[in-house]
Amino acid sequence: MINLRKVGLTALAGSLAAVTAHAGELSVTGSANVTYVTKSGDNTAQSLGHDKDVKFSGSGELDNGWTFAIHTLTKDDFTVSSTATVITMGSLGSIGVGSGGGTNINGAYDEAIPTAYEENSDAGGAAIANYIGSNADGNGITYIFPAMEMMGATITGGLDYSFQGGSDATNDGGAVARSSTWGNAYGLGLTVAYDALSIGAFVSERENKNPSADTTVEDEFTGSWNVKYSAGPVSLGYSEFYIGSGLNNTSEAGTTTSAKTVGTSSGIFEGDMFSIAFNVNDDLSISYSEMTATHDSQEHAASSAAQGVDVDEKHESLQAAYSMGAMSIKAYSTEITNPFFDENAEDAVNYGGIGMVIGHEFTHGFDDMGSKFAADGSFKNWWTEEDRKLFEEKTKVLGETYAQFCPITDNCVNPDLTMGENIADLGGLTMAFHAYKMTDEFKSGKMVNGFNPAQRFFIAYAQLWKIKYTDEEMKNRIANDSHSPGMYRVNGPLMNCPEFFEAFDVKESDAMRNEELKVSKIW
Repeated sequence: MINLRKVGLTALAGSLAAVTAHAGELSVTGSANVTYVTKSGDNTAQSLGHDKDVKFSGSGELDNGWTFAIHTLTKDDFTVSSTATVITMGSLGSIGVGSGGGTNINGAYDEAIPTAYEENSDAGGAAIANYIGSNADGNGITYIFPAMEMMGATITGGLDYSFQGGSDATNDGGAVARSSTWGNAYGLGLTVAYDALSIGAFVSERENKNPSADTTVEDEFTGSWNVKYSAGPVSLGYSEFYIGSGLNNTSEAGTTTSAKTVGTSSGIFEGDMFSIAFNVNDDLSISYSEMTATHDSQEHAASSAAQGVDVDEKHESLQAAYSMGAMSIKAYSTEITNPFFDENAEDAVNYGGIGMVIGHEFTHGFDDMGSKFAADGSFKNWWTEEDRKLFEEKTKVLGETYAQFCPITDNCVNPDLTMGENIADLGGLTMAFHAYKMTDEFKSGKMVNGFNPAQRFFIAYAQLWKIKYTDEEMKNRIANDSHSPGMYRVNGPLMNCPEFFEAFDVKESDAMRNEELKVSKIW
């Protein structure tokens, strides 16, 4: 379990300067934020943070009655963070050009559920996080619909478009540094509100502009929906999200990866969030939120060699905020459970968890499919005939182990379907254990709770795959999933692992040990 605590002190300044220019007003406003972050264990990062923003704004009225507003937001070193122009057209809605400042519609859906401080998912950069991002952030055009009344409900929303999603475009009409990957990007958001109840949904997509040349990239998709309800001082919120990263072969699964950097992560992210907030009085508010998230690299994997292992995390956060007029004090405490890597855990746990996952990914390069590709990616047999024959004999024996696993009558593991993952599980387990043997912890032989280091390693490994299936889900996994069911991802490799036999003194006649001739040790 990772504990993360953050306290923030925010000061908001009003207009620092204001002058009249023609029919509009120009102003400069600013804010400063001081934060202190602690987490369990050693924290090598800087705990004390200071952030300041300065915003230059202007507004005015056109001859036809429409209004316009412009803004430029600068960060600490006065670099431009966002800049935009928004024209409000009365009953026709509004149009924005640029980035931020009302020109991106995702903000209303990213921070949808009520909290006293930051979103639960913002707690720590090392966590899989909810990020409902617009793929048109890089200088897009946004249209905000005028509010519409229908059957007592109010409907609001907008859409945005970017000629090149994620581009590093300059804002002065000059040269533009274009992304080599992404083409047009689109976003759409809608919210329906009826009294204290509101329901919203948001989708965004950007195109891979060169699919023939860049086979590692697919179109990127983000989607979410949320529901909120308020009753007096109490607010409730629930949201589900889905993020298809677009990259399909970077094998990031198994790490605690932030979806806020989803452009560099493979696979998909999906999850849900819940929160309840209570306004104690005009100045004090408190909230509690939960988030569960899964990183699933299987969906976008180009081949079995590129597939990873699902990672599940759960965040629980308690928050409070107190306003003192121009200044507010905000704090939260978050607990993150089930990370694949915990810096405070003993080596046996980390090597048996994330260590095995890393070894699993390496082994995919030499499984039944990966072994058929040469170092340059070409599809050719680079093995000797003797090596290939021996490999196929060993994998056949391994398949016999899994073929005997029948969790439901007439529903047995298909060793042909699952062979690549079974090989990777066995190879990853073997590789991780041999790496663990080189640690000081293993060499010490220290007993913990009655278990020696080797035993604790295999216990940690077994805990990776704790899962409970319904009969319907089990039948579906058996028929379609390239991975064996969780319990067999434990038993299958261990029944073929001499290091496990030695650690727990498993005899040949024991159920958790294959006969000598049926032990498949591939790598």
